[in-house]
Amino acid sequence: MDQLDARILEILKGNARTPFLKIANDLGVSEGTIRVRVRKMIETGVIAGFTVIVARNATKALMEIKVGVNVNTSTIASRIKRVRGVTSVFEVSGDYDISVLIEQESVNELNAVIDEIREIEDVSATRTSLILKEH
Repeated sequence: MDQLDARILEILKGNARTPFLKIANDLGVSEGTIRVRVRKMIETGVIAGFTVIVARNATKALMEIKVGVNVNTSTIASRIKRVRGVTSVFEVSGDYDISVLIEQESVNELNAVIDEIREIEDVSATRTSLILKEH
């Protein structure tokens, strides 16, 4: 991956629907160059997929989770990922083992998700922060 690929990725991260012709014009290369490079980044796994961000007024929270000693963190993370309302799960370093992004329509629904995660066997502690503003 070179500087041109990095610039293409930055544009696509901002808006994955940006037409290749616009990217080409912005970067001073041909549309074919953009098309070939994007295809290559998809084939090599640099681009793992494209997503849709839905504009809605969801209640969001970041939850940090500690798991018990000698527990497979990946197993717990996989169980958490299946909980309705969990949008992202990360294994992390530090005081907590897993960080989770939760989105729900209301605070009550958010609390239900938090309670469900707390009930998972081998979850030993949690800390939750309500997201007030997203940029």
